Amino acid sequence: MIQKTIDPIKHVVTMLTLFVSLVLVVPSTCSIISFYFLLNDFVVEDVHLVCEQPLNNRCVKHYLLSNGPGALKDYTPGWVTFGEGGLWVGAHFSKQRYGFSYSINEVSRRWELLSDQVARVLIGGLGLAIWTLLGGVRYLKAYGHLLAAKFGWKSGA
Repeated sequence: MIQKTIDPIKHVVTMLTLFVSLVLVVPSTCSIISFYFLLNDFVVEDVHLVCEQPLNNRCVKHYLLSNGPGALKDYTPGWVTFGEGGLWVGAHFSKQRYGFSYSINEVSRRWELLSDQVARVLIGGLGLAIWTLLGGVRYLKAYGHLLAAKFGWKSGA
């Protein structure tokens, strides 16, 4: 059997391109999909910081939300949900399913982070296209064969 050699520099470039592209595409696509399907209606009752102990160097805002009479819920939005200052005490948030618009105190808004998320998906998609043009599939397959040979795994042709 002829042992296939892999150009190490091209292999590292293709693998880095794949990794960076997936890091851009996967989380951004997930946040776009989850915001699109989000259905929510609440009033912000309280906002407070919760800091990591003992250094207090990482603080996260927690929101106490009211969905109805007596129904309180602790909510910590991710970094991809709202821009800075997006929610405050007394704000009434409402979002219908299947869209990127929501309203706070009956003022309609478009999701501020949508264009950033779409840009990340497009840049990651371009990276995946470059990865494919660089022969990434071939390098990934060859790397799999080398790992299989090294560890004695059976690999498909």
